[in-house]
Amino acid sequence: MRASLRTCGRVFFIDNRRDDTASEAQTERDPYVVEYGSDLHRRRLGDGSEYLVVKVMYEADELRALIENEGWDAQVDSTRWFLFGSARPC
Repeated sequence: MRASLRTCGRVFFIDNRRDDTASEAQTERDPYVVEYGSDLHRRRLGDGSEYLVVKVMYEADELRALIENEGWDAQVDSTRWFLFGSARPC
């Protein structure tokens, strides 16, 4: 990714995070996920097809540390359902 950026360019990202308050019975869950695994989710699309999706659910501090260990400056924040932030290699 570094090679794709201008000098001191920045990347922005957003992804799901684990909702520790969710239960199987809650209706607030992702309607496309039919099976939750630790790092794999089974998703069903509108056409009925199903796919296993790799989903590593990081916490903000954990993801920030991983990015910074690669030599990037990172800012990672979270809400109940999402991680988001930016990183730059300078």
